Order: sequence, then C-alpha cells, then structure tokens
Amino acid sequence: MSIVIGWDIGGVHLKAARAESGRIVKAIQLAAPLRSGVERLAEAFTLAKAELGTAQRHVVTMTGELADTFSSRVEGVECLALLAARKLDGAPVSIYAGPAGYIRPEEASAHAGLVASANWHACASFVAARRRDAIFIDMGSTTTDVVAITDGAVAARGYTDVQRLAAGELVYTGLVRSFIMACADRAPFKGSWTPPAWSAPTRPMPTIGLGRRWRSGLPKCRCAASSKPSCWLIRSTCCRPTRRS
Repeated sequence: MSIVIGWDIGGVHLKAARAESGRIVKAIQLAAPLRSGVERLAEAFTLAKAELGTAQRHVVTMTGELADTFSSRVEGVECLALLAARKLDGAPVSIYAGPAGYIRPEEASAHAGLVASANWHACASFVAARRRDAIFIDMGSTTTDVVAITDGAVAARGYTDVQRLAAGELVYTGLVRSFIMACADRAPFKGSWTPPAWSAPTRPMPTIGLGRRWRSGLPKCRCAASSKPSCWLIRSTCCRPTRRS
C-alpha cells in the first residue's frame, strides 16, 4: 500500500491530506498565521504529523510565500520549502513546481516562479487527468480560481498571479475574506450610494495619465457636473449614476 501525504502551506493555515493507495483517508487544517513568523507553522507541522502518521512520501504546495514575514517571494519559497523538508524528515519530500513537476526542497529557490502559489495548477492537473474538457473552479477563503481544461490538459492563459488576474482566471472574491470593492462598485452608506473603495470621497479621482478610452467608460451622472467623467466619485445627493452599455 502506497501512502502519500500532501501539504499546502497557506498564509494563515497549514492543510494536509493523507492518501492510501490513491484514496484520501484523512485531512486536517491547522491555524498557522505566517504574519507573526514561522514558529506557528513549525508547531503545526509537528501536530499534523502526529495526527496523520507516517508516510512513504510527502508532496508540498504553497501560497504562504506571499506573507509579509518574507522580503520577497523567492525568500518565502526557499524558507517554506526548507522548513517543510526539516519538519517532514524521515520520508522523501517533493515540492510541486507546476510544469516542471516535482523538485527537491533545496531546488525550490531556483524555481521560485514555478513553485510560488502553484497549488491551483496541482488541482487543475488532477482534474485534467480525469476529465478531458472541463472548467475547474476552486473557491478559497480569499480568492477563486477559474481554470479551463481542454483535451485533458490545463489550458490556463496565465500562470503567475499577475498573469492570471489579467486573464480573469484568478478572482479576488473568496468565501471568508472577500473585498467589498471586488463584488460591487457602489454600496448604500448613510442614505446615498458610495463607492466602497472610498470611505469619504470629497473630490473626483484624478484622470490625468489615464487613457481617453478608459475615461470614457466611466459612468456619467445627471447633475451639473456630468461633463466630468469622474464626477460620480463626488459625494453628492444629485448624482444618480447610469452606466453605459
């Protein structure tokens, strides 16, 4: 019987699942906020190992490299990979590096761009091996992944967070920590509609440096200032935005 434990190091939680002969038999999630350092994460590894037992192999993905604890993604990837290797000694440890496959922990920093936040690719690849054509959607606590599966392969247009955001494959809307401004462009506040990204807007947002095409897409209002594309940001009871179709 083959026994593999998969680990995902997040910025707030450590998640792990034990698989026996390809079947998940146990999963665990432990709080390990990285904003205060890696000590809590090290403790979480110890607790999780005691709960899940031994394994013949460990496989690790991560998104925790984004934590403010680290000065860069490369530093975060290297630190987390080596920490996992140290805490999971006794069985081979592999770091998932997307298209590059599985690598050794000491190689993680040299492949930081592929290792960083690659858990979405691991999940999508798993689905692609079982469904020829599909849309893979994974909603986390903060973001949601939307990935196309075509001809049994991951058909994402982007790989890094920046590329996936631009392609609409990474959406900053999650189950727990969604940003209001990611869900709506205005909300009722003290009797009037207010842009959620501005707590108390008192002047129009500067449009200097913004392309004419972008400015022309801003909503207009039916007030005396309607000639200004950004007047909808002014807190005024006379403004009743109407979006262009």
